[in-house]
Amino acid sequence: LGTANASVVGSGTTTVAVSAARGGSFTGDVTLAVDGLPSGVTASFAPTAIPAGSASSTLSLTVTTSAAPGTYPLTVRGTGTGVA
Repeated sequence: LGTANASVVGSGTTTVAVSAARGGSFTGDVTLAVDGLPSGVTASFAPTAIPAGSASSTLSLTVTTSAAPGTYPLTVRGTGTGVA
């Protein structure tokens, strides 16, 4: 998974493309999660897991008016199923 920047001014939703490159002989699904979300911000992925044969998903970040202004580093994690 790589690095991206996204901005939301006020409240609203922004999207970020998420891609995964599989290594070695791994060809399975990659389940996605995001860490570091501040209060007032929610995240969702479409699809929630990058299926075998695909390399991308879209992360939507929704910011409510209760979120404190600022810059927040988020970490997107990908977990492979069936990795030996």
